[in-house]
Amino acid sequence: MSNNYYGYTINDDDSSPDDDEEEEDDEEEDEADSIVRKSYEASYARILPCTDDEFDTIPPDKANLRGKACMKKTLESLSNADNNPTTIADDSIEARPCLTMEECRDQGIKDGIAGFVVGTFPDAGCFSENDIAYWGEGYINDEEERVLAPLNPDSAKKRLWCHDNDDVTESNDSSSPLSSVPWWFRTLLRDIQTNGAYGFWHHFTTAGDPSFNFCTIGKVATTEWRRVFCKLNKEECEEDPDSCGKNGCAWRTKREMPEDAPRAVFLRDPLERLLSGFLDKCYRPKTRKMEGHCEPNAIFNADPNALDSKGRKLPPTLLDSLEMNDKEFFAAYIDVLPLKWNVHFVPQAIACDLHRTIDEYDFIGKMGEDFMSDLERMADQFGGRLPEVLNASFAYLDHVGTKNTGKEMNRHATRAPAKVKQFYTARTVRRGLELLSIDYVALGLEVPGWAREMLRDDAT
Repeated sequence: MSNNYYGYTINDDDSSPDDDEEEEDDEEEDEADSIVRKSYEASYARILPCTDDEFDTIPPDKANLRGKACMKKTLESLSNADNNPTTIADDSIEARPCLTMEECRDQGIKDGIAGFVVGTFPDAGCFSENDIAYWGEGYINDEEERVLAPLNPDSAKKRLWCHDNDDVTESNDSSSPLSSVPWWFRTLLRDIQTNGAYGFWHHFTTAGDPSFNFCTIGKVATTEWRRVFCKLNKEECEEDPDSCGKNGCAWRTKREMPEDAPRAVFLRDPLERLLSGFLDKCYRPKTRKMEGHCEPNAIFNADPNALDSKGRKLPPTLLDSLEMNDKEFFAAYIDVLPLKWNVHFVPQAIACDLHRTIDEYDFIGKMGEDFMSDLERMADQFGGRLPEVLNASFAYLDHVGTKNTGKEMNRHATRAPAKVKQFYTARTVRRGLELLSIDYVALGLEVPGWAREMLRDDAT
């Protein structure tokens, strides 16, 4: 049975959370998987569920703003948890069983439980465990029996009860799950509201031969994909040059898109993408200064000639002692990155609201070792002019069947995979997995072998 866990499909196969714990006891969990799971449960699993019905006021052509509004909902819930005491039901208020999935979810939120999972478990009805609310479909047909069925007495589960009366007493319990999420998750929710994570530039479209929507993600060959769509939409610019700007390029069609136009996206290993962003935006001083994307700029782009209020030269900056050491420099950036999340380093699952919509995509490719083969697969699937245009940009036909290792000396190759051991340490692998856990969970990406090996070597 597949259970919906904030866009991530979990194959539970009639197991309960307790069963998962027993399996972990029998077979020790790999450290990388453990980091991803624990970080996700402590942070991204707190994203409140949203449905498109909640955002009917947002036009269909502004669908990117729905994801932004959904994340704002979670951000506001965290702010409310900070500014107001946690509310709990008064014992004098009559409680009753939660009869539906919606009631269970809403009661969990009222009780300060942000995580919510729906699935088929041996225990049915509405219950909570480890700061996550569950609605179990169960195996009992009678509704009343289902929601009142006793829970496993040896587990940490607690039955959640619904309260029709909204009058509550207040509690100053600082251990509320909403108030205990990691600080870096809070700053992420804050920064994606303004840093362009939900910008229209993540959505490329073409209507013709072929017609499809494409989600483009920073540091996943964005420059090349822009060229691809400019070529696909070239006729539009020839017909109306003024509509395509000074560069005569349109990566979003002006024509009406078919309602059933398929969706496509290319993903990349999160750790390699993180390093690629660092090498592109932070490693070279000239680029840091010109682009300003290595944030916070107060740390990574400070003026070396700046003076304090009394006209004295400021003390040496963080980079004065780190720029000559690749591993230290990269570690310092990863540690400080969440102070201000730049759009190029935001998890891929945030772009195009992928953590909620990835199952709606008709084509999912990966910019990894099999990148060229995936480009061929995409060309074959969509047809039309796409094979010709893709080959002109990526020259994939000359490389199908060969591995993209990051060492190839061509302008399309990703260099980050070839440099991971130059910049990463076991500590930065752990931190990267923690910050980007949603990509591995919601997008179903696999932690790369080199990262697992680095952690195992460090443990021994």
